Amino acid sequence: MKASALAGMPVLSINDGLRLGTVEELMVDPALRRIAALAVGQAGQTRLVPFDQVKSIGEDAITVESTQAAQDASAQEPLAQLPTLSSLLKLSVVDVGGTRRGALTEVEVDPSDGHIAEVMVHQGGILGVGGSTLTVPVSAVRSLGPQLVMIEVPPAPEAR
Repeated sequence: MKASALAGMPVLSINDGLRLGTVEELMVDPALRRIAALAVGQAGQTRLVPFDQVKSIGEDAITVESTQAAQDASAQEPLAQLPTLSSLLKLSVVDVGGTRRGALTEVEVDPSDGHIAEVMVHQGGILGVGGSTLTVPVSAVRSLGPQLVMIEVPPAPEAR
């Protein structure tokens, strides 16, 4: 599923019958290449839900066992320090040969465990229209850094 589809989804507690808020942001662990937590906001307060606390991701909502799954961001300091998905999107993507391949525009995740399956890289076009999109399996992502995404893919074909 597209990671961006999680934004705005309500997070519901199964045991308590309560709405914890809506997903405002996704915290990404670049080393493990997975969504580590959901930043859930309600009434001006943001709490973090570690992804391993997610019971299910449905069409209309995300469920967790109880309200205990959501904790203040200050109590989850390591998770709060991770980069957000929105900070990673639009990063330049460069292959290991030094060729810029475009910008990171989307991340496909496995909803059962939050692991990134593939990334989408868009190049060219004007104002988001046209251009081409390259889908790169996560196995070809060498690094997901704060400034660049480095990928290992076959060289781009030369124009004739």
